[in-house]
Amino acid sequence: MQNKTTLIGLSVSLALASSNLYAQSNSPEQQDIEKMTVVSSRIQLPTNRLATSVSVLDESDIEMQTAINVTEILRQTPSVGVSNSGGLGKSTAVRIRGEEAFRTKLYIDDVELSDTSSPQVAPIFDDVLINQLSRIEILRGTQGLSYGADAGGIISMYSKQPVKGFEASGTLAAGTFDTQIFNADIAAGNNSGAFFLSAAKVKSDGFNAKTSDESGEKDGYDNQSVHFKGQLTLTENIAASLVFRNVDAENQYDGCYDNATFALINACSTEAEQQTFRGAVSYQGNNSQHQVAYNKTDVDRDYINNGEYGFSNSGSIDKFEYLGSLNWKQHDFVFGLEKETQEIDGNDLSRDQKSLFVEWLGQFDNQLAFNLGYRYDDNDTFGKHNSVRLGAVKVVPFDFADVKFKTTYGTGFRAPSIYEQSYNDGPYAYGDAAGLQLAEENSEGLDLGFVIDTKNGLSAEMVFFKQSIENEIVFDLASYQGYLQSSGESKSKGIETSVEQVFANGLKVWANYTYNDAEDSAGEARLRRPRNKFNVGIRHVWLDDKLAAELTFRSVRNAVDIAGVKIDDYQVTNLTARWRIVESVSVKAGVNNLFDDNYQEVNGFNTAGQNFFVSTTISL
Repeated sequence: MQNKTTLIGLSVSLALASSNLYAQSNSPEQQDIEKMTVVSSRIQLPTNRLATSVSVLDESDIEMQTAINVTEILRQTPSVGVSNSGGLGKSTAVRIRGEEAFRTKLYIDDVELSDTSSPQVAPIFDDVLINQLSRIEILRGTQGLSYGADAGGIISMYSKQPVKGFEASGTLAAGTFDTQIFNADIAAGNNSGAFFLSAAKVKSDGFNAKTSDESGEKDGYDNQSVHFKGQLTLTENIAASLVFRNVDAENQYDGCYDNATFALINACSTEAEQQTFRGAVSYQGNNSQHQVAYNKTDVDRDYINNGEYGFSNSGSIDKFEYLGSLNWKQHDFVFGLEKETQEIDGNDLSRDQKSLFVEWLGQFDNQLAFNLGYRYDDNDTFGKHNSVRLGAVKVVPFDFADVKFKTTYGTGFRAPSIYEQSYNDGPYAYGDAAGLQLAEENSEGLDLGFVIDTKNGLSAEMVFFKQSIENEIVFDLASYQGYLQSSGESKSKGIETSVEQVFANGLKVWANYTYNDAEDSAGEARLRRPRNKFNVGIRHVWLDDKLAAELTFRSVRNAVDIAGVKIDDYQVTNLTARWRIVESVSVKAGVNNLFDDNYQEVNGFNTAGQNFFVSTTISL
């Protein structure tokens, strides 16, 4: 395996070394798209004004994936760690910069996907299908001021854009574990409005999720997803928009308890329905934007043990929000109001939080930029909290490149979830956790780094980050007493580096490396946070984009699990090829885990091993 790693690394080095001979810049239109982002401050801004750290995956990146779930492509980005417990649809944690998965906020078309029925109001990654997406933006770290995020980050995903005229496509795919996928998209529009509708069905027999299960049974997964996005032009300046998403998923897994005997069994399944809705009215002026929106998320899960109904969890989030922005010369002012209600159904448990935020983003002489933001939250259980974000950017032009120096600092807080506190107040908590009244967590983080964009298409970034959380809430995984509050600070610090080169002959090479030292308040390594993560990819396009191939390699090292048990280091290589036979027909095939490496992301849970996928897409 060492030889394979060396060979891939050498290939990347040779490709980058030859950049002066073969590199070219993208077209101006492509450059404009690549250099704009929304996720940082919720308005579209050029990246050279951003002090925050943002990763962007565009449609060409997503198109080359043969994976079904979106988490496979997230693994390829800096500082994003993923741990999956046994295959497609199983519990999946997405951590940014070593923080807990529930600190990551997930949005699709501005709709938040969070599950209030889960212990910490966690994002729902398990059932997000990559085929329905066209762009992903990732805000890394404690900089989610306008979202109310604390120490994690923001992942904002976007479905395909509606078009004028009519477009339709259908995709059939099949793969290992008797996996079958069908996806159909329709998009249409005119001067009065436009819409995009996508429907997908996934069925997979899966594989045995847990290593301790010696029965050989397979843990399958079914998913039916519908996603709708539409916009109606009411006047020259006013538009109404609607996003609706419904997911019905059935998942088989190992490790539940028999309803009668309470014995640990592996004949377990869940049936989940997720509905998300966002309706908004927007005003677009010459120098201002205003939007009023209502968001609602409902999640219902039934747990089936040994073929018999066990119990249910359900929860909802209702949010009213106003978002506005003003532009004056090279200065932008972003501001907003929110009222959010979280509820766990059936337990008469709910909580309100009201918020306001404002941020100034100013630019001077196209080379110097500052941002200063303030957020005020009023939680009806945990009181009032203030958060800030401030940053600075300095662009230094050279003959061969522009170098951007950046730094940003941010704070945040997280109130204990309804579930966490109710568990401690309930009959299952004991010892120190029984009746323990939890306090809010407070977080802060610092970024310091630089970005180099050369004239010949080479882009490179290095960022140092350091962040901490006071009063971290943790579940007692040793004695299972309940939720406890750590004294002191949990810390995460590290370095993110990334490089990308586009060549004139259709070749693109990219790589990133993350060093992340994440410790709890006792100074012990935090669970399932690899200290070292390395990604490299090589993509080549031939014949005016009719033929494309991509090879990616990922190495993950130095992570521990419960009780400090080491997780074995591993590496995974994936290969994908796409052939556009004619303008309306394309075929894609891929091998994931090309060298069939045997590894685990969570100790005791199997991973897929070598697996194959092939798909055909027909477009109208």
